[in-house]
Amino acid sequence: LIRTTGWKKSQVFRFCVDIAIMAAYKVLGYPHLSMALDLGAVYSKAELESRCSGTPQRKAQLEAKLKDRTLFSPVPLEKAFNRKRKAETQRKPQWVRSPALSQAKKVDDFTGPRRRIAEKMAGDILEAGKIKEKDLLNVLKAWGSYDNKRRKNVRRRDDKPVFSDTFGLVGPRGSPKPVMTSMSKKYPNVTELMNRWFLSSVGRKSFFWTSISLNIDYQAARHRDRNNLGPSAIRGLGKYRGGHLRYWKRDPLTCKVEHLKKKDSILLDIKRKIHYFDGRKAHEVTHKSGQRISLVFFCVQRSEKMSAALRRRATEMGFSLPTSAWIEQAT
Repeated sequence: LIRTTGWKKSQVFRFCVDIAIMAAYKVLGYPHLSMALDLGAVYSKAELESRCSGTPQRKAQLEAKLKDRTLFSPVPLEKAFNRKRKAETQRKPQWVRSPALSQAKKVDDFTGPRRRIAEKMAGDILEAGKIKEKDLLNVLKAWGSYDNKRRKNVRRRDDKPVFSDTFGLVGPRGSPKPVMTSMSKKYPNVTELMNRWFLSSVGRKSFFWTSISLNIDYQAARHRDRNNLGPSAIRGLGKYRGGHLRYWKRDPLTCKVEHLKKKDSILLDIKRKIHYFDGRKAHEVTHKSGQRISLVFFCVQRSEKMSAALRRRATEMGFSLPTSAWIEQAT
């Protein structure tokens, strides 16, 4: 590569790392590793490794099989997200399990397997070092989510599903102290990846956050987030149009959100850059087309009361926890 491209060694190393992390393979023959693969289908490397879990010997066998071009053909990771046409899915053995990523037609299809795949992908990226936006987007595209029944304030009248997951700290009702969400406990690599990407993107030491809201493909209704503390940061990812954040910067907080007038709001194009806003003031998402993924970084109340062990764990995951002086000023 150095001779043919003229690249520096560091560029060649990064190129090889990108291939290793973001690899996908088309199955040409059976590797005989009891993986229930579908011939002709494309699997991400993370899914292949998850299907071949077990002893280090089995993983070594898979690595050797992946180099056999009569069994596997490397392809761009984007092909792992392509859905099969109906004609291609017929007449296959009953024991075959098609790829979770290409089979998923909705955000909540194959949620468990997709989350495990995303966690493995995130771990590989973190181990490699530098985090690119496209790497993060691929992990979030792989992620699956359930309809979040608890977020009633963002649900529209049409009652469409709210695919939203919270990572980091939350303040349970009736509890004086925040706790770590089950999402971050189960998927620490995905949590850390979002944090490391955000920190590298903003480079701001004066912004603090304890939590992340991952929102996929839904249009949030007009609402206020009353349990937030201080400013929030938001960024949109994916191929979509519209989906701006309508924000009432001068919200008086003395009336219902339905009574606010659109002419008093501003539109934030979150696809282009990170925007900061006060989540305690009214905001909503405008109509969009395409898949819109948004990340909201914010601070929960009572974060100063977290235990020392929880503070250490959150810091290890990449959260930038607020100082006592900042909390006093934001309250």
